[in-house]
Amino acid sequence: MILNPRNPVRILRICTICVLSLMTFWGLAQVFVIIKPFWGDEWRLIYNIKFKSPAELWGALEYTQQFPRVYLQIMKALMSWLGYSYISLRLPSLCIGIITMLCSYRVMNKIFTTDSVTRFFFVFLIVSSITFLDYYVQVKQYTMEILLSVLAVWQMSEIIDIGFGRSPGKWMYLVLCISFFAAPFFSYTYPIAAAPVFIVGFLQLFIFSKGDISTRQKLLLTVRQWVPLLLCAMGILVFYVIDVSKLMADPEMHGYWNYRMITGGSGFFFVAGKLWDLFAQRGSGLIFEIIIGIVGTCAFFYGVIGWLRMRWKPVLETIDLLRLYSIFVVVLTICLFFAAKIPIEPKFNVYTTPSIAILIIGLMDAVLAQERFRKWAVIIIAVMYLQLVGNFVVTSINQFTGPEYAKRIRIYKATEKAIKEAQRSKLPIMVTAGVAFPDAITNYVPNMAPILAASVLKCFPAYDNAQNLPVYTLDDMSDIRGNVKNLPSSVLFVMAGDGLTYQIVKRAD
Repeated sequence: MILNPRNPVRILRICTICVLSLMTFWGLAQVFVIIKPFWGDEWRLIYNIKFKSPAELWGALEYTQQFPRVYLQIMKALMSWLGYSYISLRLPSLCIGIITMLCSYRVMNKIFTTDSVTRFFFVFLIVSSITFLDYYVQVKQYTMEILLSVLAVWQMSEIIDIGFGRSPGKWMYLVLCISFFAAPFFSYTYPIAAAPVFIVGFLQLFIFSKGDISTRQKLLLTVRQWVPLLLCAMGILVFYVIDVSKLMADPEMHGYWNYRMITGGSGFFFVAGKLWDLFAQRGSGLIFEIIIGIVGTCAFFYGVIGWLRMRWKPVLETIDLLRLYSIFVVVLTICLFFAAKIPIEPKFNVYTTPSIAILIIGLMDAVLAQERFRKWAVIIIAVMYLQLVGNFVVTSINQFTGPEYAKRIRIYKATEKAIKEAQRSKLPIMVTAGVAFPDAITNYVPNMAPILAASVLKCFPAYDNAQNLPVYTLDDMSDIRGNVKNLPSSVLFVMAGDGLTYQIVKRAD
């Protein structure tokens, strides 16, 4: 749909490419220049990656961490090869983030018409979401969760196309089959995003017409359509046996998740607030959360009502069934929330972002089709595009400005310097909880195992595993000599500090 003769689609395409390029360069800067200190949850995961063997990573992880084990093994292999350097710890998430941007753009071009001014919301809503921006280069799995949610949309579109007789080439079909089997091993939420693919595939098999083709052709299409789905089911089953079953048997994990779940005592405002967050927290910032919350909620109900009013055997396009898939993703998430199986929080439901984007685009297209609403729709669309770009700019600025960031980077640099000096001089280190700032007191989440300052310091890239320098936790800096007396008698000198400042302390006689 072209709104004016100056071709706004071309302008939006250029702006989108420019924003994605800027985000790529900004991510590269954060990886190859030491400007982003690590924080509490990253320290917890780094400790497991750095100090557990590949075999131990298949068991329970320290400090209430959960991470898809196949993905974790790959990360450890890469980081170990690169010496657990700052670059190696930041690089995997950046690579996945860049791939996510490229895949989002490619999927957008596949599922929407080229003359649509609204299709760019698909990319912008994904890359400007608070979870993508916060975890863009962090040592966490959420960028992979986002990538695989985009992959699920592509897989759904391919399955739909096969059902309608538009089969991909041999190599693309092979990629589709491999992706269906392999994807579950890299994400705990991918099975939720993939489940509606089976539902829509089932409906397409028995309800939606494949056109005027022979029984033999229909059978061939059905086989081609369901081989990838059966491979997906096999992948999920194997993933459950080797990974999820151990996760579900972890009592520490259950304790950590319990307080986030809905309970019989959860009041109306708690439930309503969480359902609102499911849509609103795709955005970032109060104003944009309100806009996305209203538009996203309306888009969901518009999509549901639209499907309820359809005939059972209409002539459909791929995008129609993709909207149905998106509705199922949201409905399944809400059902799991009410069943107390998952919480509703931005990073835990990030897999819904592509589906919510598809529903919002459907609503916007419907409004633009109405002449009397078109002017207001254009204004809202323009504001949303500007806000989406603004999310990236403002969030990036906020992450690297202010007194908290200044203190974090000072602690990081001072501690790195102290570790190198201590290892060079063969001195044990004593450190206070200040090294973990801003999470200096790390057991702030109910049922989360606390991580000690000594463990945090060992997670710094400068700390050499092979040298295995002794590290001790120091309560405070007021009585360092008294604390040194409690160390083994062989310790005559120790490097002691609070994260910001360090000094060599001699054992008192």
